[in-house]
Amino acid sequence: MKQMSIVLSVSDKIDGDTVDINVGDGEWDRASRTILWKVERLAKGESFMVSVRAKLTDENKDVETSDLIFPVMMRCESEDQISSATFQAIEASGYPSTISMASVRKSFRIVHRLK
Repeated sequence: MKQMSIVLSVSDKIDGDTVDINVGDGEWDRASRTILWKVERLAKGESFMVSVRAKLTDENKDVETSDLIFPVMMRCESEDQISSATFQAIEASGYPSTISMASVRKSFRIVHRLK
C-alpha cells in the first residue's frame, strides 16, 4: 500500500489544547478538529499504529462515554490487488471500542466509535 492516510475527527467535547499525539507523526488541525497521519509506503506484512490522548472540556467532564464519537477514515493506494487487510481498534483506558467497515467499489470506509 502507498499514500496511506488516517484521519481522526475529534469530538467537540474534547479540550483541543490537551490533544497529544503520542504515537505516529500526526498533525493536529485545531480549526477542523482533525488529526492526520500519513505513511508513504507500507510493505506487505508491515503494520502502522497511531495513538492520541486528550482530556474532556470542563463542561463535559461528566459526559457519558456513549456520547463520545471519534470517526476515523483511512485511505490508501495499491498497485497490486489487496486480497486481505486487517484493521483493529483496541480498548482505550477501559472503554470498549468498535469498528464498522463499508466497502465501496475498490475502497474501504472505516468508522471507529468508542462505546
